[in-house]
Amino acid sequence: MRHPPGGAAVRAALVLAAAVASVAAASRASAAETKPPPAATISILAIQASTEDKPACDKELAPIQSALAKSGHNTFRLILRDARAVPYGTAWQREMAEGYSLSITAEEATANDVKLALVWTRTEKDKDGNPKVAELQRLPLTIRKGKYFLSGGWKLKKGALLAAVSVQ
Repeated sequence: MRHPPGGAAVRAALVLAAAVASVAAASRASAAETKPPPAATISILAIQASTEDKPACDKELAPIQSALAKSGHNTFRLILRDARAVPYGTAWQREMAEGYSLSITAEEATANDVKLALVWTRTEKDKDGNPKVAELQRLPLTIRKGKYFLSGGWKLKKGALLAAVSVQ
């Protein structure tokens, strides 16, 4: 069987075009896999820590109980649990307890870690009853994905306020 003149060139061009398309598709898929997600999923546990005659720890806090014990307290109650997808570069501010707030900004991520900025503030009323916000602490940190970072120790009416922060 004879092929028309130039048929080999057409077949070669089609094979080359298919190969280029395949390489381009693989390159796009690879770029999509290495591109960081648009948001970090941040979890916060607000904890009331105190020292009491009979030590206790809420069962939801059992995975981090040994870290909590290093705070010098022996009783730990979960007072708030929250999680949110936070776009990189955007701050998420969460009211915690008794005027305390925690602002968290996910700055950048690697395969295993996320760089965060934590800012603790407290809102109190001045002598005229107007709210006044005071920055208590600014803390840059890098946290391993899936692990908790413990922060705080702020005085509450009963005990202290701690926050356990995790990121995915």
